[in-house]
Amino acid sequence: MIRWTITSLLCFLLIGAGPATRQTRLEFAESLWEAKLAATGDKPVVSEYYPTEESLVFLSAYDFTHEPRYAAAAERQLEYAHSREKDGLFLTSSGTTTRDYQARQTYNFYVAYRILGEVKYLRWSDECADALLRVIPRRAHTVNGQMHLLFRGDFYRPDGTMTVENSETIDPNQNSEVALAFSLLFHDVGSRWFDDARAKEIAHEELAAAMSIQDMKTGVLSLTEHIPGGDTAYGSYASFSWTWCQLLWREKEMDEHVRAQGKWLGPLMDLSRDSMRFYPTVIEHGRVPYWEAYYRLPLLWYCGVDGSKLTADLFERMRHPEQTPGDSVVPTAWGYYDLMGMPRAYFLGKSR
Repeated sequence: MIRWTITSLLCFLLIGAGPATRQTRLEFAESLWEAKLAATGDKPVVSEYYPTEESLVFLSAYDFTHEPRYAAAAERQLEYAHSREKDGLFLTSSGTTTRDYQARQTYNFYVAYRILGEVKYLRWSDECADALLRVIPRRAHTVNGQMHLLFRGDFYRPDGTMTVENSETIDPNQNSEVALAFSLLFHDVGSRWFDDARAKEIAHEELAAAMSIQDMKTGVLSLTEHIPGGDTAYGSYASFSWTWCQLLWREKEMDEHVRAQGKWLGPLMDLSRDSMRFYPTVIEHGRVPYWEAYYRLPLLWYCGVDGSKLTADLFERMRHPEQTPGDSVVPTAWGYYDLMGMPRAYFLGKSR
């Protein structure tokens, strides 16, 4: 019996496509989704910290194809992620959680609700938001003369006991994902958090704190309040949250910060050298990983940046997985794009 890995399946499918029958970008994505589905089989992907993230590839695939097999795969992964909770609180194998893990669990369940149309995922998302507020304390924190009430970045047990302290209270990618989770629920009439004053206050406090360490002249966003470097990967992830929040709130000050990010990240189009990393190690002019590019695209679209060359280069590189060892080429973020209202032509091109 042949045992396929995701890499070997991708290479087989790419060879099978052949140069004579150039696929559209969507057809190519479908071949990648099929390879991923075949590689995972009928079991969820075990993930220690972000189990809902593994559902995104199948949520995106279902969103674009309406193929029930993708919905079933997403549902298996979401059930697994939900099984890792205690009273709505996501827990690692050591029995702890953070605002980071909990925020992603919250907003990805919401995304599942919107794409699959199953109300239980909205309930799970609400429960995760409830647990975040119940277990992880919020404390007043001052930086650059501004005081904000923020969730702590430490590790906690379900009883509220802190196990590991994290001095980075302002970590924009984490503050921003918390803001996104509560912004999405605030704006959905079916959520328990719909039109809730506390959800609005949380979203705005977390966003304002993240934005407080941005250089508005250059648009560069510091990695954290204590690490001043502009990490383009985590900056792109923060920009994803900022852009989606702004599409929901439509506020002038928020718009100014998003557009400043566009000034910084918009020109960085060279996939071979335009990633600048400050965590976990310093990398100057590194290869842009797919997740960095995927999270950056909504910002470019919102700011009116022509992303045609970037997307063309992305799809061309995706056809050569050997060029990016260890970096999955399978599209994961497309479901996000649809919910944000990004036109599909922006990343699929005119031919789709």
